[in-house]
Amino acid sequence: MAYLPDQGEAYTEGDEFVDGSEVRYARRGGEFDQAEMLEVDESEPVVVEESLEDGEEAELYDDDEDDESAGGLSRPRSDAAGALAGQGQPRTRRVAKYRYNIPDGIKNFLLYFQRQVRERNVYEIHSVYEVSWNKFTEKFFKSTPWPGVESIIPIVGEDPLFLTLYKELYFRHIYSKIGPTLNNRIESWRTYQELFNYILNSPSPVELDLPNLWVWDIIDEFIYQYQSACQNRTKPRAKFHADERRILSENPEVWSTHGVLHYLTALVAKSGIIGTLEREAKGSAAAAAGEGGDEFSKHSLYKMLGYFSIIGLVRVHCMMCDYNLALRTLDPIDLTHKRGLFTRVTACHITLYYYLGFTYLMMRRYVDAIKTFTTILLYISRTKQYHTRSYQYESMIKKAEQMYGLLAIAVALCPQRIDENIHQVLREKYGERMTRMQRGDETAFSETFMFCCPKFVNPSPPDYTVDPPVNSQANETLQTQLRLFMQEVRQQVCIPIVRSYLKLYSTISIPKLAMFLEADDADTRGDSDAVRAYLACFKHKTHNLVWAGSSTTTAATHNNNNNANATVGSTPVSSGKVLSSSDVDFYVDGADMVHILDSKVVRRYGEFFIRNVNKFEEILKDIKSNTAAAAIAAAPSSSSSASSSSTQPAATSAATKA
Repeated sequence: MAYLPDQGEAYTEGDEFVDGSEVRYARRGGEFDQAEMLEVDESEPVVVEESLEDGEEAELYDDDEDDESAGGLSRPRSDAAGALAGQGQPRTRRVAKYRYNIPDGIKNFLLYFQRQVRERNVYEIHSVYEVSWNKFTEKFFKSTPWPGVESIIPIVGEDPLFLTLYKELYFRHIYSKIGPTLNNRIESWRTYQELFNYILNSPSPVELDLPNLWVWDIIDEFIYQYQSACQNRTKPRAKFHADERRILSENPEVWSTHGVLHYLTALVAKSGIIGTLEREAKGSAAAAAGEGGDEFSKHSLYKMLGYFSIIGLVRVHCMMCDYNLALRTLDPIDLTHKRGLFTRVTACHITLYYYLGFTYLMMRRYVDAIKTFTTILLYISRTKQYHTRSYQYESMIKKAEQMYGLLAIAVALCPQRIDENIHQVLREKYGERMTRMQRGDETAFSETFMFCCPKFVNPSPPDYTVDPPVNSQANETLQTQLRLFMQEVRQQVCIPIVRSYLKLYSTISIPKLAMFLEADDADTRGDSDAVRAYLACFKHKTHNLVWAGSSTTTAATHNNNNNANATVGSTPVSSGKVLSSSDVDFYVDGADMVHILDSKVVRRYGEFFIRNVNKFEEILKDIKSNTAAAAIAAAPSSSSSASSSSTQPAATSAATKA
C-alpha cells in the first residue's frame, strides 16, 4: 500500500517514494490536500479523459468537488499532452481516481453510528459523538480529513439524513484540524442548507433525535463558519486570487448575512420556542403539563434548535455590533432560572454569558456587566474540574480568560464590590494592568479590549468585480469598535480623580476643587466651568440602566432604593432602571458649593457566613460519603479476616499472649 505525500510539494509524475510507490497527489482550490493517514488502493486506477473548457489551462488539476470529497485524486497533464493541446488537438486532461481502503474499525464505527441515528437512541448517539468520534479522529485523522461521503456510501448505503450529518462532522473536522479551502467553505454551506431545509420544510416533525450537545455544536459551528467566511472575504489583496473572487462573485448566497439570519430566525419560528418560554414564565398549568403549542414545539429537536438559535442570534448581532438588538433578542429567556435550558450544555452557558456581558459593557451598563461576568466566572471556577477531559476544555478556559479581562475593564470604569474569590483571581491575572487602567492608561484599556473582545464581522460582502475588492479592509470593524470604546474611556478619565477628592469632604467650593485639580489637569487651572463640566460628567457616567433581575444586591447596596428589590427574573434583560453605580453622591447649590452626601457602604456579612456555611456542609457531605464508601470497601475484608480468626483460635491466642 502507498501513502499520499505528507506535504504538497510539486512532485513530478513518475517520481517515487522510498518504498517504490508512484507519486500520487491532488490539488484543490490552489492548495494541496494533506492525506498522510489514508491508504490508497495500489490497483491500477481508472484513467478518465475530460475535455477542458475554453480559457482553462491544460496544466490545471481536476477540481471536481464531488470527486475530491470522495477521496478522488488527480494527475497533472504531461508535457506532451500540453504540446498537443497547443497544436489544435482536443484539449483534455487525464484524471486518475483511487478508492481509499477504510480500516475495518472505521467501517464498524460508521455502521454502529448509523444504526443509533436510525433508532433515535440519544444516549448512544451522545457517547459516539462526544467520545468515539474524537478518539478515532486522534488515532487516524489527526491531521487529515475523514473519508469523503462517496467513500462511505458503499458502507452505509444511500442514507441522505445520515450522510448529511456525517458531512457536517466532516467539514467541522476540516475547519478545526486542517484549514478549509474555498471549495470546502462552499460545500459546508450547502451541507447546512440541506440539513436545515430538511428540518424546516418537513410538514411534520422529522424522525430524528440528537443530544443537546450536538444540537448546540451545529448552531455554534454554523455561526463560526459564517464568521470565518466573513474574515476570509476581507483578507489582504496579496492573498486574494482572481479565481477566488470569481467564484465568490458567482456564489453570493454562500455564507451571506441574510442567509445566516434567515435560517436562525426560521428555526426560532418553526420551533415556537418563544411561545413555549412565555407559557413557562407564566407558570401556567398547561405549560407544566406540556400542553399548548403545535407538534413542532413539543419535539425535542425543534425545541432545542429554536432555543439555541436565539442564543446564536445574540452572538451574530453582537458580532455585527448591534448590541441593542442582541439584548432584545434575549428577552424571552429567563436567566435567573437555575435550571434553564442553556445550563444543559456548558459551552452554551458560557457563550451566552460572554456575549451578554460584552453587550452590557458596550452599552455602558457596567453594573450588569460586572454581575454577568462574576456569575459565570464563579460557575466556571466551581465546575471546570469536571470538564478537563472534554474536547471543549481549552476553549472554555480561553473564554474565561477573556471574561476576566472584560471584568477588569468594567471594574476599572465602574468600581464595584465583587466576590472575594473572583477578585483574588482578577488581581493575580490583571493586577498590574488594572492599576494602569485606574490611572487612565489608554494603552492598557486598548490592549485588554483587543484581546477580550469577540471577532467582529462586516455583514456586507465586498465588491469582487473591482481590483482590489471594495469594502475588504481587514479589521475595519474591530478598529471602529475600538475607537468608539476608547472615546468612552477618555470621557471617564476624570471620574476617579474627582471621586477621590469628593470622598474627603462633606462640602467643598468649586474654586477650591479647581485648585486641587490643577496638579492633575492643566485645563482646569482657575477654570470653574471646566470643574462644573467634570462634575456633570461624573453624574452622567455613574448613572446607568440596571436590570432588576440581576442587580438586586448591588443596587440595594449602593442606593437604598426600594425598587431595587424587584422580583428576580420578572423583567427582560434589555430593560432596567436608571440607578447610581457610585458610592459618592453630591449636588451643587447656587453658591457654587458642592455638598457631598454621607453614603458609607454597609458591609454585608450575611452573604459571607451563608457562603461558608454552605461550603462547610459540602465538606461534611463529602466526608460522610467517603466514610461510607470506605466502610463498604472494608466489609468483605473484615468478614474474611473474622472467618480465618475463628478457624485458628489457638494461634491467635498464642500470638496475643506473645
